[in-house]
Amino acid sequence: MKTTHELKKILSSELNETLKTLHSLKKSTYPDYYYNAIFGDASFILAGILEQLLNESYHWGTKSGKWMDDALIEDFHLYEERLSINGVMIWGKGDTTEQWVEPFYFDVELNKNEVNMEGYNLYFGNTDNPAIPYTYFSNNREYWQQDLRNWEYQLMSK
Repeated sequence: MKTTHELKKILSSELNETLKTLHSLKKSTYPDYYYNAIFGDASFILAGILEQLLNESYHWGTKSGKWMDDALIEDFHLYEERLSINGVMIWGKGDTTEQWVEPFYFDVELNKNEVNMEGYNLYFGNTDNPAIPYTYFSNNREYWQQDLRNWEYQLMSK
């Protein structure tokens, strides 16, 4: 298992490669609902970082056996000094194959158009709308389609 620091370096490298594509991408012409293909391995690397940070700060899965699987990237915004990504994280519990989903939001500083993992925010979970089974989400992908969220977990680098 890689350390959080190692995963952050890998995510930074993956996002730096993705930035080249994002500058020229017109979101309205992208045919898929999710942007995972554009972001390469960033979705599951971000899930791994989130899992480790939750375990370090909240013992999220340490006692309950919860584990992160992947993320579905629903939207992104590229600004001059920040990149933001949001969507849903897919997670499981114990030795079952059943999975649940909850929203996430990640933003990171850009320094001279490169990702700076020293300046990120990672939010996960919505206390107003709890996790739902993936099977329910696959039939109702609009479950978390609101702008304001009461984030359950707020993980920041600074």
